[in-house]
Amino acid sequence: SHDRWALPGVQRIPVSFGENVRGNVYFDPAAKTPLPAVIWLHPYSYSSGYNGGYDVQDTTVYHRLAKEGYAVMAFDQCRFGLRLLEGRDFYGRYPARSRLGRMVHDVQRAVDFLSDGRGASQSELPKVRGDQIYVVGYSLGGAVGLYAAALDGRITGVACFAGFTPLRTDTDQRPT
Repeated sequence: SHDRWALPGVQRIPVSFGENVRGNVYFDPAAKTPLPAVIWLHPYSYSSGYNGGYDVQDTTVYHRLAKEGYAVMAFDQCRFGLRLLEGRDFYGRYPARSRLGRMVHDVQRAVDFLSDGRGASQSELPKVRGDQIYVVGYSLGGAVGLYAAALDGRITGVACFAGFTPLRTDTDQRPT
């Protein structure tokens, strides 16, 4: 279903990086020069992960960005899609860690993969410009992208949509 609404001229290659995180890289195989890269960070989408059931034909973010000339990496974040059960048992396995921290860590490993090739791919990937790696996130993905960009200087920029929530409760005495 990852190719459900693929656009003509966009190729998908399965990849693995970090601690056995699996995903896909989307790109235009006709590209002749190294591509800027985008890491797509999905919203809350428990059953389908980054392959959102909320998409409609011709609007899938990772396909559209690939068509516009980016190499786009997409993967399910911890607790979503193919990694749903990993999230359920997370605090039992890692009582001193956070799932948000794990999500940011996975983004950093995705940057390792795109910039240094640390990981595996099913076939040859396009060359990526290590000086142009961006994160794009919506909802939860936007929040993860903001933290990842703040903590990793290799991330060139971030586009965050509906991802920021104040880190305190909004009250009548202290409104946000």
